[in-house]
This record gives sequence, structure tokens and C-alpha cells, in this order.
Amino acid sequence: MNPEKIKVILNQKDKLVYIKLVGEFDEDHAEQAVEKYQEVLDEIEEKEIILKKVLYDITEAGDATISARRIFASFARNVSNKYKGLRVAYITGSRLAKMVSIFIHRLSRNLGEVRYFKNEAEAREWLRGE
Repeated sequence: MNPEKIKVILNQKDKLVYIKLVGEFDEDHAEQAVEKYQEVLDEIEEKEIILKKVLYDITEAGDATISARRIFASFARNVSNKYKGLRVAYITGSRLAKMVSIFIHRLSRNLGEVRYFKNEAEAREWLRGE
């Protein structure tokens, strides 16, 4: 997999995970993305950080196959069950990316707050609670 296809970064100070997805995702890409995200979640657990916020940058994301969407939704459901009350911000670049993220989010049954933004500055401002 192209290492730039997914980026997952932990910001310990802000208790935030930043995830950037680039290009289209099939089942294999989705599984690899989930593995990278899980590595960061393992680090969070090891360092006893209380995760409060997730920022998805999907401005450069393409379509995802149905099986990839199911993988993402299942993982998101597990994350939202473990980390209750997450604030989740999506930066969307296209109508398609937003529709896919809404679909995945609904399948995940996340009980936290979710918002969609056109740029990173607005998303980060909302995540800070401003």
C-alpha cells in the first residue's frame, strides 16, 4: 500500500487522533487502514490517554467499495463503543466523500457528536469546543 494513502497521527496534548485518507479504498486498503488506526489506539491505551476527539480529513479520498465501507463501519463501531462521547469532525472535499462518511458513521452507531466541515481550521475550532 502507498504509505501516503492513509496517515494516522496522535496528538497527545489535544487528546486527538488525526486521520487522512487519500484515494479509493477496497477491502485490502481498508484492512490496512484499520491496522494503522489500531496501532495508534494501542499507543493511546498504553499511555493511558483518554481519547476525546477524532479528525478525519477525507478531502482527497475517493470512493470505497461496499466491503471497505463495512470494514470501516465495524471498526468505527468498536471505537465508539470503547471511547464513549467522542467528538468526530470530518473535513470533506466532495459530496461523494461526505455521503460515504455519513453512511459509515451511521453504520458505526457512534453516540458522540459528529460534524462536517469544509476546512481543517473550522473542524479544529469545533473540536476545541470554541
